[in-house]
Amino acid sequence: MTSVGEATRDATRALAALADRHAQGFPRVAAALRATREHLDRRLDVEVVRVLLVGGPAAKRSLLAAIAGDELFGAAPRPSSATLSVTRGASDRYFARMRDGTSEDFARAHPDRRRWYEDALAKARADVDATTATLAAIEQRLASIREETTRNPIVDPPSFWARLVAWILALLGRPAPALPAPVSQRRGSEEVEAMIERRDLKRAREEATLDLAKARAKADRLQDEGGRHRDERRRAFVAGVGQLLAAGDGVLDATIEVAGDRVPADIVFVDAPPERWRALREEVCGCIAVAMPGTFDVAELEAAIHPLVPRVLDADRLEEGLSSTLESVRAQAPLAAIALATSEMPPRIGSLAKAALDAEAEHRARVEALERERLPAPEAFRAEQLGKTAGAIDEGAERVVARAKEQLHARVAELENEWTTALEACPDRAALARRALAIDAAAPEKVRALVDAVGDDVGAEMQAVSENLQVWVLAEVRQQYRTRYLHVD
Repeated sequence: MTSVGEATRDATRALAALADRHAQGFPRVAAALRATREHLDRRLDVEVVRVLLVGGPAAKRSLLAAIAGDELFGAAPRPSSATLSVTRGASDRYFARMRDGTSEDFARAHPDRRRWYEDALAKARADVDATTATLAAIEQRLASIREETTRNPIVDPPSFWARLVAWILALLGRPAPALPAPVSQRRGSEEVEAMIERRDLKRAREEATLDLAKARAKADRLQDEGGRHRDERRRAFVAGVGQLLAAGDGVLDATIEVAGDRVPADIVFVDAPPERWRALREEVCGCIAVAMPGTFDVAELEAAIHPLVPRVLDADRLEEGLSSTLESVRAQAPLAAIALATSEMPPRIGSLAKAALDAEAEHRARVEALERERLPAPEAFRAEQLGKTAGAIDEGAERVVARAKEQLHARVAELENEWTTALEACPDRAALARRALAIDAAAPEKVRALVDAVGDDVGAEMQAVSENLQVWVLAEVRQQYRTRYLHVD
């Protein structure tokens, strides 16, 4: 990115950050500045440059053929009302949306299995290498055993006739030839183990030779099948692109991805009809006009893509100017993004001004509403609330008195019932006199307990009435003074 792009990005971000700090007071202004910053960041952060192609059908077809190959765009006409995008892909594929609501996906109909073939071929070649190494190790071991046997040959024990000749010569007084040692002394366990190992190695060599032949055959088969798959898929892709381009106005839009190095990796070529130019200005960062007199309306193009400046290519000299033109488009893409974002600043500034005016009007209306709902002074509020609660206080007092009378009568009746029951239970006059004296002695304490209980009942009733009045008053305070609920209330 150029220094101009970085400076523009920093300026818009600083402005948006300033607005975000005051977003609570000016939400619409902050939102408009945030949208401007996001719009510029989205344009400057693109990794792939979308380039609009304009010109006559033949001229654009020649340019696409020079970019992607004659076999794809050499002779087929493009759909006049469709938008075509040509880019580099990992494999040949295309995706098209049709005007009847259907779609065509080449990768779904012809999946690319090159990666599978490459992995399978790599594994087969690894098997060939491993089997070859195993076979070489077997041959090396066999050679080592042969060399050891040559240095220390195994001699068979002498036959019966050899021993008889030696005995006769000894009787005649002539020296007998030296006879080999017996088997039990010359051929020990090491020689037997060597013979077994040589037999096993020969068998393993035969098996490894067969495995090597199979692994080589599998690798050759996978290589041939992979090549056929690649060629067949390429032929199907070329045929599919031809049918797609020949579909005429039935195609709404299509994206064609071409594998290989011919198409630049960081550029998407967009071929669209003139009625789509203005809409595509939000997506493209460059424009290439294939010069051919009378093929397009220059004034219409400038009005649609302003402030983008098209790079002109001579239709008869595409190969000479294509590389330099693409480099120029790449270099000017950040500046084009800034120019596009800057060209949209006047309406955005207008929206900012409107948002500021709307915010000011909204705040004025709010202030006026608050003035109309000015909160009363605490003294006036207390007097007003006391006036409102006077009736509730009187009603609560009456309820407390009525409740106290009710509890007093109930407790007196309970005490009277207790004394009457005790007197009626006396069997004679003497017991009655003793019970009466006991009742007289306990009467002051009983009456005091009765008065205390009635007092507790009156206190509880007063507390309940007070809490109800408190809840009502707190609700009025919160409503008038816009306070929050607090446990300490």
